[in-house]
Order: sequence, then C-alpha cells, then structure tokens
Amino acid sequence: MSKATLSLWNFHSGNTDCTAQPWEVWTASNASTSSRWTNQPVMDAKYATSTATRGNPGCTAADGWITADVTTLAQYWAGKQWGHAGMGLRASSESDLHEWKRVNSANNAANQPKLTVTYNYRPSDGTNRQAGAPFKSYAGVWAVNTTTPTLRDTFTDQDGDQVNGTFQVYDAATNTPITTPLGEGLLLSPYGDQGKPVSVSVPAGQLKDGRTYKFRTNAYDGAHYNLNWSPWTQFVVDTTAPGEPTDITSATYPEGWGGGGGGVAGTFDVTTGAADAYQVQYRLDPFEDDAPDYGWSSVRTTSGFTRAAAPDASYAVTPAVDGNHVVQTRTVDRAANVGPIKDYGFGP
Repeated sequence: MSKATLSLWNFHSGNTDCTAQPWEVWTASNASTSSRWTNQPVMDAKYATSTATRGNPGCTAADGWITADVTTLAQYWAGKQWGHAGMGLRASSESDLHEWKRVNSANNAANQPKLTVTYNYRPSDGTNRQAGAPFKSYAGVWAVNTTTPTLRDTFTDQDGDQVNGTFQVYDAATNTPITTPLGEGLLLSPYGDQGKPVSVSVPAGQLKDGRTYKFRTNAYDGAHYNLNWSPWTQFVVDTTAPGEPTDITSATYPEGWGGGGGGVAGTFDVTTGAADAYQVQYRLDPFEDDAPDYGWSSVRTTSGFTRAAAPDASYAVTPAVDGNHVVQTRTVDRAANVGPIKDYGFGP
C-alpha cells in the first residue's frame, strides 16, 4: 500500500478568523450503537494531522472536501490483516472553538466520507526456473551445453505489472558466488510481461565445463520486491560431446555379413560408452548429399547416467531390399551434445 487519503465533506467550521485549523486522525476502537459523546470509542494512536479547512461561508473556503494523508494508518491496518477497523477524528485542541468542524457522515445522501487507497500486490515467487540450452532437466538438475547459459524464471503479478527478475548464481560445490558486474553473483533481467519467462545470460569466463552451479531468483514489479528468494535450482555445465558408440551388434544382421534381407526387421544393440548418454540416434542408408541432421530417428538410453559397459539402447530397422546396407549411429548426451557417427555395414 503506497498511498491512502481520507476525504471528508466539511460543511461548517468555527474558524471565525478564517485561518486553517488543525484536526487529527487516530486509530480507534470500533464505534457501536452505544457510542455517545460521553461514551466515545477509545483513541489509541494519532496517525495524521491536517489543517485543511472549509465550511465557513464568511471565508473564501466555502463548503468542500478536506483531506488527510492516512497512508501510515492504512498500512497499519493492512499489516494487522483486520476485516474492519476503527478511525477517530478530533481537533488538535478540543477546547479551541476555532478548530470545531462538522463533516458529512456515511448516511448522508451525497458527499459521503471516502478513503482512497493506492496499493500494489507484490509479485509472486518464481514458478518455473530453468537453465539452458537445451533446457532439459534430469533428476532435478538442469544440463547446459555452454559456459554462458540462459537462466530463466516465470513470475506472476496480480496487478498485471511487468516484472523483472534478480538471479543469483553460486558454485554449488564451494557455495560461493560467481563474479558479476552487480557483485555477489547477481544478474538482473529486463522487464517482461507477468506470466511469461524473463531471463539472463551468465557472463563469459565464470563457468567451467563439468562443474555444477546453482541459482535462485527474486521478482520486482517496479514498486515492490517479492519478500523471499526462491529455492536453489542446480545446473551442470557439459560442453563435451560424447565419443562414437563403442559397440553395435545385431543378431539378425551381423556386421559385414549377410542375413535377413529385404523386408526383414533387424534389432541393433548399442553400447554408447558414455556415462551421460541421453539418447541414441540412427538412420539407414543415408545418401552422400543428405544434410547432416537429415533422416535421424532416436531412442532413449536406459535410465540413469552411470552404466556398465553393456548395451544401453536398442533400435530396429528394416531394409527395403536385399543388398549392401549401412546404418549410422551416434550418441546424444544430457546437454544435447551430439557425438560422432559410427557406421555399421551389412549385406549379402
């Protein structure tokens, strides 16, 4: 809550000398049907003083609105999270007739008292922390294939305000911040639409291949920050492509030998030899002028990134005709790094 103004319609004042006279706004216990001048609600604490004065036809200030800045009082109420609260009005000196004022009450047909409040909801916690490219996570840890990855998160704001994100990046092993222009591992995103990702790029020279890092976020809507940092999210830097598969075998189509034939499906078992293999890609009988990324199919490797030297993926292909054939195979790791091709030939 950034601003609160109390407005009262002042239709009579005792300021016979036409000078502005002070009046005060207090927090008070709630009024009831038994409240009287001799049985007033308890005035607890003064929160505002105003000298706005109208309502004396003998002065230039005829009937009209008088106001008081009650921002701190409204903030106090909001902090208490009360469903309703009492407000008390009094002259600064109850014995000075010049300070006497009469104002409209809520049961008046027009110009009723009003409280005008300017407020702002804080932006939400981040809902979708990610690191990439390729923006893939395994067991809660993101894998990136660059030392200048993009970090992103999504924040919502009930007021529809644009938001930016503060990102803080630490080395996970040493629990120390990386070096950034803002210090303390801090990176600041541009403003973006609430409900859509905002992102930062980690500066060059700070991250190393094979190391694990962590980051957390906090949102700002131009007026207020979210009150809490998000939990930490980890990512590992992996810029090293896997090697070519160490072994490919097929009972139906032994390498360099005949078997099967046109229309006969054959299963190929692949040992990648890569601890972080994510998938195996393969293609049958590519043409020499095929684009490097044309015609590949893929299968997931067995779950987990720690494997024995045994087949960790299998796929099936079916030659259309008899004759010599070649199937090409390559490994893709958790960070989408693509390894070299291994050819496997078979024929009559």
